[in-house]
Amino acid sequence: MKNVYAYKVVKGELRFDSSDDEQKILRLMEVWRKSINDVEHRDWHLSALPNHLQRTAKEHVEEQRKSMRVKGVRGEPVLHAWVVQLDRQNARFSDDNFRKVSLTTLEPYRTVEAEFRSRRWRLLKEALSSPIREGCKKHHVLEVCNPKLVYDEHDRKLYLIYAVRKLVEIPGLEDFEMLLDEGFNVVSVDINLDDVTYAVFHTSNAKPKRLHIDRCRWGVGEWMRVRRIDAFAQKHHGTNESTASTHWMRLKRRATAKAAEAANEIINTAKKFDAKAIVYERFSDRFPDKGRDYNYKIHMWFHRRTMRYLVNNAGWEGIAAFPISAWGTSSRCPRCNAKLPNSNSKSHRDWQTRRCKTCGFTDDRDHIACTNIANKFIRKLLKLRLRHILQMA
Repeated sequence: MKNVYAYKVVKGELRFDSSDDEQKILRLMEVWRKSINDVEHRDWHLSALPNHLQRTAKEHVEEQRKSMRVKGVRGEPVLHAWVVQLDRQNARFSDDNFRKVSLTTLEPYRTVEAEFRSRRWRLLKEALSSPIREGCKKHHVLEVCNPKLVYDEHDRKLYLIYAVRKLVEIPGLEDFEMLLDEGFNVVSVDINLDDVTYAVFHTSNAKPKRLHIDRCRWGVGEWMRVRRIDAFAQKHHGTNESTASTHWMRLKRRATAKAAEAANEIINTAKKFDAKAIVYERFSDRFPDKGRDYNYKIHMWFHRRTMRYLVNNAGWEGIAAFPISAWGTSSRCPRCNAKLPNSNSKSHRDWQTRRCKTCGFTDDRDHIACTNIANKFIRKLLKLRLRHILQMA
């Protein structure tokens, strides 16, 4: 077991009564941004900021320098987004429902009232009133990090973002290797271009036994339709500022929400079956060139975002997440490991079905991938056990 911090983000939109207050905050954010990007006149820009923002700007520069030094990147830090790091005392809530927030970022002893709209305000309320962690003197069970003030240039909206963290125990591969004799449940996830298939297996020294399987679709056909609309608009109007681009952004947000929905559905299933781990495929960034339609699907694939949601939510619930090589997961027979023949049928149902010519095993292509992912995880644990035995011999 290892102790790590798991994070959740509370993002709330800020709405001001007066547009002047919003413009003043935007001008302040521009000065904070210049104090980081403009190296030659950094001291002059810092002098125009309040004292607490001067401190946060300097801390941000030092953190970015350390990160660049570790990665071997030369040069000075550059801030492209409209972001300002605040202290917790610079944003105070005036009601129990966390609907009103007072910002003290413009001038000393002057506050700006704004409406705070967030769906996760209950998590923020729970974190601010959480008790002290057992065995600690000052750390709480749920800790609230310093907020960030972010301006979205596309939506033209201001957001106040809080990061809430808690300390959780995540089991490692050695812990699962010790549980092989008694067995445990694991969730294997196969993310495709048009759906997410996940299955619950009971794993032990023998082959895994499937307990549950389901899938969540998100429809890539909509992306292809929007692509044709965008191509038509660019050809006839010569600009991206069109109805098609607006529709494209709406679909992108909906697909992002669908990725979060799929991750939450997998986590709820893992909690229902008391799964100890989630296993998913690890892809490289190199994909073959199979035409414009295939390349567009790969470009719009929400695999990495779904994995980020899944791994983050699993860590919050104390469930371990392990990546597995994606090679041969859907093209190998899970029973005899023989190469599965490709289907030449134009029907989607017939194309999804695979039949092994060696042993006659027949199943859905995504179900086969989930089974192979679970098998690879077990083989990984067995290799770890064999390594320990050889070291002791």
